[in-house]
Amino acid sequence: MPKCSFLGPSTLFYDFSVFSVKFYRLRISLLSVFVVVSLQLNSQYYLKGQVTDDKGRQLSGVKLQIKSKLPYLFYTGSNGSFGVPIASATDSLTIIQDSYLPLHTSVNALLFNQIVLITDTNHLKKQIRRLSSITKNVQSSRENFYKSMGESYSSLIDHSFVDASKYPETGFTLNTDKASYSNIRRFLKKNMRVPSDAVRIEEMLNYFDFPFFKTHIDSNKIFRVNSQITECPWNPQSKILHVHVKAPSLDLDSIPPTNLVFLIDVSGSMDRDNRLPLLQQSFRMLVECLRSKDTVSVVTYGGGVAIVLDGAGGDEKEKIMKVIDSLEASGSTPGEGAIKTAYNLAVHRFLKNGNNRVILATDGDFNVGQQSDEELENMIAHYKETGIYLTCLGVGMGNYKDSKLEGLAKRGNGNFAYIDHLDEAYNSLVKEFSKTLYSVAENALINIRFNDEFVSSYKLIGYNNRKDAIEDSTSILEGRILGTGHNLTAMVELNLKRIPTKGKNIGQLELQYSLPGIPTILTKNVSIPYNEQFIKESNPLYTVATSVAWMGQTLRSSEAHKTPVFEEIKKWVSSAISTHKSEIEFVQLLDLAHEIYFPTTKKRKKD
Repeated sequence: MPKCSFLGPSTLFYDFSVFSVKFYRLRISLLSVFVVVSLQLNSQYYLKGQVTDDKGRQLSGVKLQIKSKLPYLFYTGSNGSFGVPIASATDSLTIIQDSYLPLHTSVNALLFNQIVLITDTNHLKKQIRRLSSITKNVQSSRENFYKSMGESYSSLIDHSFVDASKYPETGFTLNTDKASYSNIRRFLKKNMRVPSDAVRIEEMLNYFDFPFFKTHIDSNKIFRVNSQITECPWNPQSKILHVHVKAPSLDLDSIPPTNLVFLIDVSGSMDRDNRLPLLQQSFRMLVECLRSKDTVSVVTYGGGVAIVLDGAGGDEKEKIMKVIDSLEASGSTPGEGAIKTAYNLAVHRFLKNGNNRVILATDGDFNVGQQSDEELENMIAHYKETGIYLTCLGVGMGNYKDSKLEGLAKRGNGNFAYIDHLDEAYNSLVKEFSKTLYSVAENALINIRFNDEFVSSYKLIGYNNRKDAIEDSTSILEGRILGTGHNLTAMVELNLKRIPTKGKNIGQLELQYSLPGIPTILTKNVSIPYNEQFIKESNPLYTVATSVAWMGQTLRSSEAHKTPVFEEIKKWVSSAISTHKSEIEFVQLLDLAHEIYFPTTKKRKKD
């Protein structure tokens, strides 16, 4: 009631006027609610709200499952907000988001729904350490860390032979990264020894894209897996198991539109010919491949973060190239803020049924903001659930941070390449454009179970784990993405108890993967028959692939440098080399490696 006692007539009138106004406003408000409710009874409601985490961060790209809208999925926008028309005032919302505890809650369309996700600390810890391969209960025996000229590489642990009777199962991820090979080439062409942790044998093999499978129309739509056993050139007592995987090929004419964000480092460290200018030429080549239905945005960082192009169409090539050509290097490297900006821009332009990707191009030197590999990788983990992949392009020498870029690519569900010259840019961004940017599978990995009746021990070649991942007991084996039409080759060195009869199975292989955007795990099981061939009498590609692995093991092993192995590898592979440019260059790199690691041998020959 209005306060009227002890007051004069004028005050009494004023107070009742306030009461009348308030009552009138209340009546209008109730009428408005009645109208809104009446309208909503005869039409759809609009469910709206925002998703944040327990630290107050707005979460973009979060997948929302609304009970009345199943099986459709919805996503939060760039500031974590969402708005979805629904048929009734109340509904149920389910969120299962990587790095957070699952949430199932009731929501009300008459209210603004503030949703808070709680960080799953145990899951985050698992995400920090992602294994490239796994063999149960096997301890590491070697520790290496190289930091050369300001460059950084993750410490890798070499595999040892494993007793198949105790631990018959092994597994490894499938990835299409090729950065290690071009980086090795850069060292050798500069007449420098290669840091052992810069050598990742699986990436050396990936570089050659060995076409072990003949092209058949029907097989282009499915995964193909086979295996071959040959002798081992570096150990006559062993055999080599070659595993080949071919990913399905997409019809490029029907590939959906692409939303690309170029995230380009223009800091002071990029002011060299083999850095920013090389990247500018590289991106120009990529732009030439774009279609009118594709879009490109450009974010730069150097002294600050800037959106210099927001959503130009693929047919606006001149406009995009002018922006790329205008870039200049200066300032510090605010990598953390730049990555956030690029992802938010990609989320803003997200194509639900399209290909969404951030392409980060840098020498990897993030010196402002979150700096450690672990911090940056954790940040990327929060973004990968948006359905946006990450491609990392590394450049430069003397300040190159391989460890950062490799880790970011893995955590961002993407791939990683090192560009040492323009030809490599053409290979990565033009020649294999579709394979790099269009994925046909996620979470791809292989498990092998050996038959200890025939196999006494085995050793996986390549797929070495980071030291910190091995030391973390919560580490898990995580698959990677595969691009359209990729050919992958993996090798396992075997010691046999006895030689099986031809065709007898020495193991079982299981390929695991999921289709992009669909979490259901699919499997393909194949037997591993004993089908040994003399390598010189089989497909020459086996000789080349084995030689590439042999070179990689030699570069990683200090013991192998005591004898001129590179010459031996060259003799082994020479008869199998084709006219393909990459194979000819491989032999040239063997010559360079021999000259660098065995200069006394070279001098004696000259004498």
